[in-house]
Amino acid sequence: MGTESDPLTSLAEGTGAGILVSGEVFLIGDSLQFHAEVTDAAGRRMLGSVQARGPRAIPMDGVEVLRQRVMGAVAPHVDPRIIGYAEVFHTPPTFEAYQEFIDGLAAFFRADYQASIEHSRRAYQLDTTQVSALLHVSQAHRNLGQRAQWDSILDLVNDRKDRLPPPDRHLLNYNLAQREGDLEGVYRHCRAWAESAPGYGQALYAHAWAALRINRPREAIEVLEGADPRSWGLQDWQSYWSILTAAYHSVGDHEGELRAAREGQRQYPGSVSRLGDELNALAALGRTNEAREVLSEIEAISRNG
Repeated sequence: MGTESDPLTSLAEGTGAGILVSGEVFLIGDSLQFHAEVTDAAGRRMLGSVQARGPRAIPMDGVEVLRQRVMGAVAPHVDPRIIGYAEVFHTPPTFEAYQEFIDGLAAFFRADYQASIEHSRRAYQLDTTQVSALLHVSQAHRNLGQRAQWDSILDLVNDRKDRLPPPDRHLLNYNLAQREGDLEGVYRHCRAWAESAPGYGQALYAHAWAALRINRPREAIEVLEGADPRSWGLQDWQSYWSILTAAYHSVGDHEGELRAAREGQRQYPGSVSRLGDELNALAALGRTNEAREVLSEIEAISRNG
């Protein structure tokens, strides 16, 4: 006698779906209570659980809230930019909040910190369950050198840390350690952040940056060489190459430093910073004539604005 298959598994197999949304609706007094589950059909793993409530007389009000939250639960698992870091959403956001959150991250990666603040604040205003958005607001203020804003928002996030997913708790702790000037703590929490978010470029960069700060250049090299500098989160982050070349320089591997500097130039042609990396490597190798040529190129770019 055959065993009865799971209805959701049968549905997934019949439709070829990778993600399934199933749910129920309950009548509670004069309200409708909606409950939906988002499931990874392949692994039968719960990706998110969503609830919404609306008036019985206007059922589409509740349906619209449910739709927004279901879209917000599905989006991180199908968005190629953030796959691997989908757990950043402790509670599935509304789709509008998700879009603002992603736009805030993208602006942060471009070093457009004011735009990042605006998008991340809007994400939190649209859905106050998304405390991670506030954490990114605080980081943007930090990078702008706005210490008072960084402090106050960081304290606000710390008061709500139970609403953060594990990766962002490490990110919070890294910020708190940095505020205290605790370099070992910064390193420890950055490493934990990277371990909790495998493949997430910004976490890998932070791990390498923190390792270099406490004189662990070989660890920084290993981490960065294992990352993809053209992945989302690093593709606009020139500091990746600054840290990698500095780490190679620290261990006296100037050929590795030169190779990394030239790879950085291929990604960011015409960047004075990347040319500066090459100049440092050539000088360390004693390749004087080539160093002079690079210096001339830097001067020409500077003269032309």
